[in-house]
Amino acid sequence: MQIRIAVTKLYKQLKPSITNMAAKKKKIKAAGKFGSRIGRKVRVNFNKVESLQRKKQQSPFHPTGRAVRLSAGIWKCKKTGKIFAGPAYSLREE
Repeated sequence: MQIRIAVTKLYKQLKPSITNMAAKKKKIKAAGKFGSRIGRKVRVNFNKVESLQRKKQQSPFHPTGRAVRLSAGIWKCKKTGKIFAGPAYSLREE
């Protein structure tokens, strides 16, 4: 009986470290939807493009206006409401 209590106490002491072993330490951002099916380099490049295209870009129609990407090459100025064609991922070169 005492051995069982000792083992239970030991397990309770070790339990937090056991449960934290498999915790995620890295942020994988948008490429997390692919899981481990594709390589690291592809996921890194995907994160770069994805974060760049999701940002609000400077609109060519208004100096303080912002443009958001609707789809590949289709942009909309939030200030004027104009929809226009442009580059696929970002309006400015980086």
